[in-house]
Amino acid sequence: MRGFSVFLGKEFAEFFSSWRAWVLPIVIVVLGALSPVIAKLQPMFGMPVASTVDAYLHFSSNLIQVVLMVVIISVAGIVSAELRSGTAILMLTKPLSRMSFVLAKVAMKIILVVVSGSVGILVCWASAQIFFDNALVPQLMGAVGLWMVFAVMVVALMSLLSVLLNSQAGAAGAGFGIYLLLALFTGWAPAVKYSPVGLMTMGGELLAGGSVSVVWPVATALVIAVSAVLMAAVSFFRQEI
Repeated sequence: MRGFSVFLGKEFAEFFSSWRAWVLPIVIVVLGALSPVIAKLQPMFGMPVASTVDAYLHFSSNLIQVVLMVVIISVAGIVSAELRSGTAILMLTKPLSRMSFVLAKVAMKIILVVVSGSVGILVCWASAQIFFDNALVPQLMGAVGLWMVFAVMVVALMSLLSVLLNSQAGAAGAGFGIYLLLALFTGWAPAVKYSPVGLMTMGGELLAGGSVSVVWPVATALVIAVSAVLMAAVSFFRQEI
């Protein structure tokens, strides 16, 4: 993978110099801070008095319903935007392989998801301590960890769509379509048990004190993620640019 480490360093440098790159972590941090506040204010809207569970459930559901939308939009142009701007051609004329180009971009997005999610855990926990008790920390970490696995799969699929469709809007539209399709299957027990669909609901079940088996959902999500990234790299290698 010629030039991978150098290009990954360039991606990190661009992250710290571009405000757009900070949208995802900012959204996660804000939702992490506000979720316990919203839970505390529930009685004002005629809802039952909240607990630590409710505070963390708000955050978990926001990760699935809101943050994944941000992930889809932010990754939709991961390759196509670079091609359209001419940056990809410029970089590939240097000692950088096409596979390294794709893998470095995906790696950067995955690192961003994992780091942002980890910071979100800390912020949500700290905010919850103001209103609630110091409980369910392992469950919160588990719920966000499951979301991270699902988000990594989304990043991988969006990178593939960005290569195949060569259009940021087209990739985003297809990504939303896939998300809605997966959400439709959350009511079907076999899909929840044996596919990544389960990762959309198991975080909430874990926080609510339920017993969940995550082996199949996590395993299938990771297999899909690895396969999608490899397909994206191979497809980009075969493209004319």
